[in-house]
Amino acid sequence: LLLVSDGGDWSVNTPDVEYPHIRRIFSFFDAGNQVENAHFADEGHDYGPNKRAAMYEFMARTLGLDAPGEEPPAVPHASLVVFDPVHPRPKDAVIGELGIEGMLRGIAGG
Repeated sequence: LLLVSDGGDWSVNTPDVEYPHIRRIFSFFDAGNQVENAHFADEGHDYGPNKRAAMYEFMARTLGLDAPGEEPPAVPHASLVVFDPVHPRPKDAVIGELGIEGMLRGIAGG
C-alpha cells in the first residue's frame, strides 16, 4: 500500500498520523513493511509527475515489473469514457450530488 500525500490538502498529516497507524494495522498481519508513504510537502493536491513517478516505482517494485524509464503515454480521453454517442447515458440516470440527494430523499419519502 502506497499512501501519497502532500502539504497542500487534508493529507498533510498523513506521514505523522495515518501512515503510522495503517502500518501498525498491517503489522498485525506481518505486513507492516508493505506500507509506504510518499510525501510531497511542497506540493498541492494533484496527481502530478512526482506523485505518479512514486506510484509507478512502487507498483513496479511491488509487482516485480521493470521500473518505467519514462512516464507512459497519455491514454486518449475517448477510450476512457463509458458513455458516448454509440453508448449513450440512460435517460433515467441519476447525475451528480443533487440528483443523488433528490433520489435518496424520494426513497426516504421526504
